Amino acid sequence: FLDELSRQPHAPIIVLSSSTNDGGAETKEAISRGAHACFDKRRVIAEAPRFRRLLKSVVARRARRLARPH
Repeated sequence: FLDELSRQPHAPIIVLSSSTNDGGAETKEAISRGAHACFDKRRVIAEAPRFRRLLKSVVARRARRLARPH
């Protein structure tokens, strides 16, 4: 799915999966294929503040990229 999206403009992608964890192989692969971030869905409730910060940082990064002159 990420490979398909990489061929066209798209919104930032955050992979929310029980297969991804900090520094794991699946996370590194998703990032290399175009994901902006990954988060372990098993931890989304327990780490809600961290997830919220992640969302805000991805949106801010996208906004800065769009604001740059072409």
